[in-house]
Amino acid sequence: MSLDIGDALRKGLDRSTERNGAILFALLFVLQAVSTVASQSALSRLLPRLIQRMQEAAPEPIPPEVTQAMERTPPLAVPIPVEAAVALILVIMIFEQAVLVISDRTFISDATERLHEPKRWLGWATVSSIGAVIFIYALTFLLFVPAWIVSFVSLPLAILLGLIAAVIGLFLGLSFFFFRQEIAAEDIGPVEALTDSWSLVKGDRFEVFGLIILLSFITFVVNFISGLLFGLFGRVPEAVGTIVITSALFVFSSAVAAQAYRQLRAAKRNEGSTEADDSTDDLDPNNEWNDPPL
Repeated sequence: MSLDIGDALRKGLDRSTERNGAILFALLFVLQAVSTVASQSALSRLLPRLIQRMQEAAPEPIPPEVTQAMERTPPLAVPIPVEAAVALILVIMIFEQAVLVISDRTFISDATERLHEPKRWLGWATVSSIGAVIFIYALTFLLFVPAWIVSFVSLPLAILLGLIAAVIGLFLGLSFFFFRQEIAAEDIGPVEALTDSWSLVKGDRFEVFGLIILLSFITFVVNFISGLLFGLFGRVPEAVGTIVITSALFVFSSAVAAQAYRQLRAAKRNEGSTEADDSTDDLDPNNEWNDPPL
């Protein structure tokens, strides 16, 4: 087994609580805050229109409880046009990808005080990351198209096709898990990053699956507990607390994934080595990697 999940989680937690982690948390918090405000602002403008359309299309009046719940203004909404809010959301999404690339690049390296080469080919890396994300989402959508088409003819067959698509999608998700780390480390395009991630994960998909399950479980538990706690103080504290937790989890997940990536890269390098090397620090996934692949 090339991937030590416990070691990746432990080192990821240590790295995410260093000075670099605090810097990245601050950047992501600002982006998440702006994105949340823009999203809630757009929602506050669109909900009345949606309610009106629903009332016009419904054969019977919609219960007042439903309309009152939908008409509640989101806590962080501001009076801006829907078009401006949507444009702002798209811009923030691009900046978030850039910050995530910087985060992966930093945690792959051994830097602790400064962000590791944050400006190096950042535009290209961001475009590559966005391209890979679009490809993955498009591929996932196409996997479920046959099930959607067949659903008009046979529901059981559609369910079967949907399950098959879900299994294939899970397999692809595992295989492409490290695409952004490849982009951040190697300054490569989206296609090469996806194929390199596929090769890197080969033979360790069960371990990567376990890592994803653990990260998902941690995210669920932290979000659930924080939601209950912040919810006691009102809607605005709950919304702000959600932004804080989401940003912290982004940093933690990036740090853990980077440590797992380092382990697999070191293991693959060791497997491909044909000559003995007196110094094996960079080949041992449990040692510090003083020569990151950047």
